[in-house]
Amino acid sequence: MGGSDNSPLPLAHLVGACVDRSGSISSMGNAPPEQMCSQMAQLKDEAEKTGVATFMTIVTFDDRAETFMDNVQLDGNDELPSFTDFQKALRPRGMTRFYDTVYESLDALEHRRDEFLSGLAPMARKLNPKVVCSLLVLTDGADNTSVTHTRHSVATRMAKARANGVNAIFLAANIDASTEGAALGFAKQATVQMGASYAEASQCMRAVSAGLRQASSGAADVDYSQMASQAPANIPTAVGSSPSSLPSLPPMPQLRRY
Repeated sequence: MGGSDNSPLPLAHLVGACVDRSGSISSMGNAPPEQMCSQMAQLKDEAEKTGVATFMTIVTFDDRAETFMDNVQLDGNDELPSFTDFQKALRPRGMTRFYDTVYESLDALEHRRDEFLSGLAPMARKLNPKVVCSLLVLTDGADNTSVTHTRHSVATRMAKARANGVNAIFLAANIDASTEGAALGFAKQATVQMGASYAEASQCMRAVSAGLRQASSGAADVDYSQMASQAPANIPTAVGSSPSSLPSLPPMPQLRRY
């Protein structure tokens, strides 16, 4: 089966996500956990439809980065986290450790690709199989906690990753996404200005999910910015959560690491 735009299907799609959970993200209500959970489910469906092995890593960050999903294969997996798990993992708190988290996630994503390729049989490696790498970065404010990396070092690392074929998408609210995205090395078509409300955040994240499904099917040069600007704002969500602020949750238990 061929992919979108008549592109051949990749052998695998490695998806990473850096998702802001700092205190100010609360203005988006349930949109981040709802849409990330929906994105995971849609990528799983796409993987099972196309046969493209799809792996997902989700790192949440505030003052510190925490790995919620660690290179979990989605296709054929019936033990994926629930919407409630996503709510708990993305419950707003703290400050914004942005630069350090993005840099570390780029390193991790490329390392996972190298591991995947080195695990193939020699004959399979000789065929030079296509492995798509996508990194989604979502934030609603400027960095105020990183200690190791700066905007410049992230931009340098981003240039290297993009030259190695990493598809990096930047969604930002409450800052100028175009200016910040360009300074960090994101492509213009992969930079999305996101509103800070439930409806606006949901609209943009749905568009990005659609773009990632296209990438899973072999499409190249997906214009996420255009998709987000054209996405209707009143489509019901897949998870079915109401557009309210995050409900009161009990004290966080020790989350299962997927």
